[in-house]
Amino acid sequence: MKFALIIYICSILHQVCMPEIKSGEFLDMYDCGVAGYERSTVILKNIDKKDFIKEQLIVNFRCVEIKHDNI
Repeated sequence: MKFALIIYICSILHQVCMPEIKSGEFLDMYDCGVAGYERSTVILKNIDKKDFIKEQLIVNFRCVEIKHDNI
């Protein structure tokens, strides 16, 4: 079973999310979850702090089971 990591960057202020980011495939849920937290941290650190606060951003992710070659 494979899992795809999907990351979302959303603005709580505007109640809108950017298009989802497909961020890799993993052989199990554990590896996908760990990668989700690691990649979310990298994304957060690359967003300007003032913009982050002003737009009230959040980074969310989920691991989706891949049932076919396409998600």
